[in-house]
Amino acid sequence: MASYDRSRAGGSPRPLETGDTWWYAAVAGEAPGSFSTRVRTRTRRACLGAVLVLTVTYAGLVLTATGRRWGDAAMAGRRADTVAATLIREHPSLTGLTTLSLATGCVLLLAVGLIRGRYALTGAAAGAVVTALALTGLLQRYAPRPPLPDPGGPLVPSGFPSAQTTLALGIAVGLALVVPYRQRGLVVGAATLWAVGVGAHTVAAGRHRPGDVVAGALVALAVHCGLLALLARKGNVHPGARRGPALVGLP
Repeated sequence: MASYDRSRAGGSPRPLETGDTWWYAAVAGEAPGSFSTRVRTRTRRACLGAVLVLTVTYAGLVLTATGRRWGDAAMAGRRADTVAATLIREHPSLTGLTTLSLATGCVLLLAVGLIRGRYALTGAAAGAVVTALALTGLLQRYAPRPPLPDPGGPLVPSGFPSAQTTLALGIAVGLALVVPYRQRGLVVGAATLWAVGVGAHTVAAGRHRPGDVVAGALVALAVHCGLLALLARKGNVHPGARRGPALVGLP
């Protein structure tokens, strides 16, 4: 049996097919159409796509005058919205509640993984969250930004990207690695809605611009897609059983 022929369920080797390349024979060691190969290809493309969109977001919303005016208009509109301003002013505990929810999300991510005995996946998910936060901090510190004409003005400067959004979405996507398969769609969907709420609160509270929130989400997405591609490369992803129509898993 050749080195690139992987045994199938019945024990017979997979014959070489049209389109097979040296990559699958020498590096991947599996059939091009296998599940892990498809996952690796898609997540790798998603990671590169997230990085590309992040670059476009940074160039368009931070470096260009038009993008900065759009961010200024969003912040000015937020301040002019008396309902939101009154809600934030009369309920300062919302900021503390957001911080508490982020801490609770971190504990939940670790607790679910450790209780289920998924120690390696829990460490990988936590490492991806830490990596995303580290990249966010580096971008906040070193990404060049044009000087503001009035740094002491009423508009908040760009905090590109939003660390709160990066952490929230990182937790939401990380739950996909530790939550049981049957509950994964519901849990990750609910956590993603919570992450969207955290990002919206940072804008409503005047702490970040909309572009910062989008960038934070893209950083978390890029890191976790890269992690999934690595797990697929090592053969640690497997297809789940189909359950009912595809609409059930849509969220």
